[in-house]
Amino acid sequence: MIVVKVVSAEMQDRSFSLEAGSFTVGSSLDCDVVLLDLPVQSQHFMLHVQSGAVEVVKIAEGPLEIERSSKGRESLHVGGRVVWGVDDKLWISGMCLQLQGVASERATARRVSRYLKRSDVPRLGLVLASACMLVIPFLGAHRSSAGGEQGPQVPAPTATQGDLSSETAVRRSLAEVNVRYENLKLVSGTWSATLRVADETGRSDAERKVRSLPFSFRAEILVDEQLKRAAALVLSHTLTSAQIVSMANGVLTVTLPSGEGKAGYDTFRALRSDVPGLVTVRFKSASSAELDQIRGAIAGVWLGKYPYVLLNDSTVVRPGNQLAEKAVLVSIDSDFITVNVHGSEQKVFIK
Repeated sequence: MIVVKVVSAEMQDRSFSLEAGSFTVGSSLDCDVVLLDLPVQSQHFMLHVQSGAVEVVKIAEGPLEIERSSKGRESLHVGGRVVWGVDDKLWISGMCLQLQGVASERATARRVSRYLKRSDVPRLGLVLASACMLVIPFLGAHRSSAGGEQGPQVPAPTATQGDLSSETAVRRSLAEVNVRYENLKLVSGTWSATLRVADETGRSDAERKVRSLPFSFRAEILVDEQLKRAAALVLSHTLTSAQIVSMANGVLTVTLPSGEGKAGYDTFRALRSDVPGLVTVRFKSASSAELDQIRGAIAGVWLGKYPYVLLNDSTVVRPGNQLAEKAVLVSIDSDFITVNVHGSEQKVFIK
């Protein structure tokens, strides 16, 4: 198995693995390795891996250079082929990809994400966003531990630390450091669980708490902020106008405009399959109370050449302007107005 390290000045270092086979690299979600940086084309280049050797084939216009220690950088042209060695660096503008050599499957599994097959050829789904890495496997994945590396661990417990093989004792220790967790289990003498945090600050705090535990513990930390970015990316490639309202503890709430029932079902399936770590997806529409509040704030409407809504505080609102909190005026008719609330268009009937 080949390990590839990705280094960029704007992102933390990360790694992914390549088994024997052919892999497409590009910004399209159909690629085996997905890089969402601006210079990357939809299908930028191919990687052919066989017997521990890697061949690079450029298949689209765009920056792609190979740097050899003895020859410096060399630009690749479309259709060009080159062998990528362990001491060579592959450059896409400011992003550097470097082989870390061949690793055993067991060693690699501790450092990088391992992906199941989508077809007879192993497939990878790695999304590198401009601010952080978003991993979108196409099928189930054995995801990496906290921070993309092996989860924070401390030495195994000794006899003086008490009986930490007991699940009750482990749960008590986790409660003492105020760690919220799920899927607690014991595998090969090591306790592991999934932790959910809101952002990177929460991740750092969770890692600190895990290190303080008096026993060996592997944590998979899922960050709501990153899951939200991944969900937004998936939604941008679906045929729906659904918008994200919130993400909390792995629960994604999105709006779904009326009349998009079938699209909503497809959206649900896409999010659940392409964003690992989601607990569920909830759909939200404007409540009757919100619509009543909007209706109560309206003093009258004008249907002339330049229609507008007059509010009780004498504010004039024209189509395209904000009518209320999280509500934008879309259009005005004689008996009702159309507003966009939480990304969903709703009719508000007026007297």
